[in-house]
Amino acid sequence: MSPDLASYDRIIVAVSGGKDGTACLLALLEAGAPVDRIELWHHEVDGAGRSFMDWLSTGPYVEALARDFGLPLYRSWREGGFEREMLRDTTPIAPIVFETPDGVVRTGGQGPEGTRLRFPQVSASLSVRWCSASLKVDVADRALRGQDRFLNRRTLVVTGERAEESPARARYAAFEPHRTDTRNGTRRRRHVDHWRPVHA
Repeated sequence: MSPDLASYDRIIVAVSGGKDGTACLLALLEAGAPVDRIELWHHEVDGAGRSFMDWLSTGPYVEALARDFGLPLYRSWREGGFEREMLRDTTPIAPIVFETPDGVVRTGGQGPEGTRLRFPQVSASLSVRWCSASLKVDVADRALRGQDRFLNRRTLVVTGERAEESPARARYAAFEPHRTDTRNGTRRRRHVDHWRPVHA
């Protein structure tokens, strides 16, 4: 199913500098998505610090992509990134920082103490392959929930998971409500859909 792109107030495209995010952006443009409603989101795996897991070229590449298409780019990260979370020992999980049209927001970091002290395993489970959950999924969720500009609006989140990547990803829906969707809530309502245009 393809969503009605004109019905959304904001369209967020997750880009990491790879082919899947770029293909999602091109699919949106080819489908006639309103360009003035599209924004690119990039999650800094290394927490905006020294290069540990991300390629040095990733940040400049994503900036060039946004500039060349004339789109706003908002970055987000967990402080200390991959390395800090991997080495976390009896400390709370690090705060999340995200850019917005109005500036930079820092949130979290006051949770219970915990210990990671392990490299992520190769697994479909985000509890042991913790890097995606901790450094991308949770970061994006906090950035969406932490901005009032998405309240009482329709937002489409576009990501580049493909079915051929793994059996777990093959079971993802191509179109569904996003994890941050509260369209049926009674307080902070936000309509957020999730589309994976390159899933098949």
